[in-house]
Amino acid sequence: MKILLLLAALGLSTVCVAKKIETEALIASCTNFEDSARAMMRYRQEGITLEDILETKALRRSVALRRIIKDAYSKPLWHSKVNKQKEIEAFSQEYYLICLQKNTLS
Repeated sequence: MKILLLLAALGLSTVCVAKKIETEALIASCTNFEDSARAMMRYRQEGITLEDILETKALRRSVALRRIIKDAYSKPLWHSKVNKQKEIEAFSQEYYLICLQKNTLS
């Protein structure tokens, strides 16, 4: 009986460790996604043209980045620093949440 309990405890701890690693990887991935969204919205709020952004080869190759760019450039360009910062933060948080929702196992 003790052996069965020990095996069950070991199995449970292995599952917990694997789940923790999976969660940490998801958070790291979504943080990278959030950082990309933040950068694209910062470019938008700094007035960098869409054409200049799309000239970057690395950005043209990534479907996800092209989607973020299109979305960022569909948002208003604010004039005050406070509104620019609010837009950047809201936009990046939105993409972080999207990433978590699409990748979280229910």
